[in-house]
Parts: sequence; structure tokens; C-alpha cells
Amino acid sequence: MMSIVSTFLVLLEDQSMLFFDLKKKKWKEFKTVQLPKNTKVNSLHSYLKFSGMGVPKGRIILSLSDQSIWWCAEEDQDWNNLDKSGLPENASVKSIKVFTKGLTARVLVLLDNNSIWWYVEGSGFSKVDMTGFPKSLED
Repeated sequence: MMSIVSTFLVLLEDQSMLFFDLKKKKWKEFKTVQLPKNTKVNSLHSYLKFSGMGVPKGRIILSLSDQSIWWCAEEDQDWNNLDKSGLPENASVKSIKVFTKGLTARVLVLLDNNSIWWYVEGSGFSKVDMTGFPKSLED
């Protein structure tokens, strides 16, 4: 089993992904066949999600040029489309980051209009209150 926890992950110009297998001391392809064809990665982020037993599991999340958001677990490399419920229609994702709180992953998305949205599993996206930000950054 590979481990993003203690290895390198790279995105190549041709949009393929490689990881460095520490045990075998060589680069291996990370499967991307489930991702939509003819798209490019706009933003890529890897993170750890902890299981109920406290075991860290590597995850990857990315946004694509078609504005879809995908994530996968390191152990199965099975890509899943993240539901964008709550985000404005035709929203353009500038960047994406993830942090975990307990056993739950929280996705932060910065849109092209500089609004920030967060996603909690099972609840969809909600806009972050921009009170206190300069007016130029608010909707």
C-alpha cells in the first residue's frame, strides 16, 4: 500500500500524477482515469484524514478546469466527485484547501470573486462571513 503520508506527490505538465514509493524507492503512477477527459488541474491539495482508530489516511482533493471538484483516498485511488451544492452557479474555483476537525474533513474553496466557501461532509457548501474584510474583497 502506498502512503501519501510519507512520500512525494507530483502533477506533471501532461496532467498525470506520480507518487514516490518509499518502500520500492521508485516513482509510480497515481491513477487518474476516472477524472473527466480534456480537463486540467487548477488546484491540488493533499491532506490527512484520521479514522475512528486515529490512523491517518492520505487523501487528495483537486479542482479541474471544468470547475468540478474531486477527491480520492490514497489506498484505493478511487476518485469521487464532490457535490457542489450551496456554491453559486457557474462559480469559478481559484484554490482549494482542506483541514480536518476530529474525523471530519472540511474543504475551503476560494472563488474567483474572492468569496470563501467551506464544505462539511453531509452539509454541502456555506459562504464564510466576510465581515471585517476590506469592501473590495466582499461580494
